[in-house]
Amino acid sequence: MQDPFPYFTNADLKFSYNDYKHEELDGVAVGSTFLTHGFDSRLELVHRKFGPVEGSIGAQLSWRYLSVLGEDAFLQPTNTWQGGFFDFEEIRLETLPLRFQIGGRVEINDTSIDSDDPELTSLTSSSQRTQTFVPLSAAAGVIYDFAKDMNAALTVRYSERAPTPEELFARGPHDATFQYLVGNPDIGLEQVLGTDLSIRKKDGVVTGSVSGFYNYFFNYIESTPTDEFVDDLQVFPYEPKRANFLGGEAQVAFHLLPRSVTRTVAPDDKSVKSVITGESGDAVPNPNDLYLEGKCDYVYAQNLTDNGPLPYMPPLRYTFALVYQGEALGARIELMHAVNQDRVPEFETATPGYTFLNASVDYTFAMGPANCSVYVRGTNLLNQTARESTSYLKDVLPLPGAGVTVGVKLTF
Repeated sequence: MQDPFPYFTNADLKFSYNDYKHEELDGVAVGSTFLTHGFDSRLELVHRKFGPVEGSIGAQLSWRYLSVLGEDAFLQPTNTWQGGFFDFEEIRLETLPLRFQIGGRVEINDTSIDSDDPELTSLTSSSQRTQTFVPLSAAAGVIYDFAKDMNAALTVRYSERAPTPEELFARGPHDATFQYLVGNPDIGLEQVLGTDLSIRKKDGVVTGSVSGFYNYFFNYIESTPTDEFVDDLQVFPYEPKRANFLGGEAQVAFHLLPRSVTRTVAPDDKSVKSVITGESGDAVPNPNDLYLEGKCDYVYAQNLTDNGPLPYMPPLRYTFALVYQGEALGARIELMHAVNQDRVPEFETATPGYTFLNASVDYTFAMGPANCSVYVRGTNLLNQTARESTSYLKDVLPLPGAGVTVGVKLTF
């Protein structure tokens, strides 16, 4: 909505409702039934520019009912209400190539569970049935445009997250992931202080970006494998830990076609400029792009409480691709490799590396008021056996083998 209120230029209201159910089988019988329904709403108001300051404010309200019931249940019915207010502002300096950004959010989170049975929940007291949290978050950053097509960005942030119902109250078997989950009603807010630094080049024969981050968790909520078993299921308790994360990613593209082309002047163009200078037209971005792309990412995560690696972390990954993108036709062929993930805590298995060959072709055209995209995507075309180090199911369920997907997407 344009100009909804005085001092505001735009209003954006979103509302969604979901009602979901699925059943997990234990042999031929239903072992557990997952039920969840609720709504999520968000209002964002963009305010008018006040001098060098522009930004937006907003609010969010959501409610979620969640339960996992049956013979193999691990979570009794829960209700979670969440309300939040946020603000984001950017200050642009006309005399300097700098932009300053600042934002903040305050939230109220109320989570309750219907039962206080210690056999069905992780509660040790009925007073723990309702948990209320007030997470706070804030961030400040600066963007420096130090060249025509390059900038650097630095952000420092502090954020808090309320624990989920599963992290607070769970107790029981989750056969689908081969875990026996145990929540912790005293786990508290997850709290992290972090910083991000990135450099980006947006134009020229070589484009790309490199970024790095460091996050220190005063209280990191993790589900850690143990040497305990209940009914042949490994026990995974939710526990608070001190932890740090150090990582980064890089992407570079070598463009094989000119980045701009000269727009031809029509034969009947008799403008003074074209007659005097003899120019054939203006330079415009080339609608066709053919480039070689390289990407890599890595994260180092350490459990400072127990002085060891955190579980289920991604390995070093890198990708090489040849990409073509035209006005209507796009194509991509890539080779992606994940190295061995053998930096794991006790009671977690190492994950072998793997290499995927993927390819895709898509064609987009106008169809009335909509854009229609027809695509074909091939994944793991070498049919490699691969396992995902971040999955609780990695030891029993590999990633899909060779596959081809054909689809059509309409965008209105």
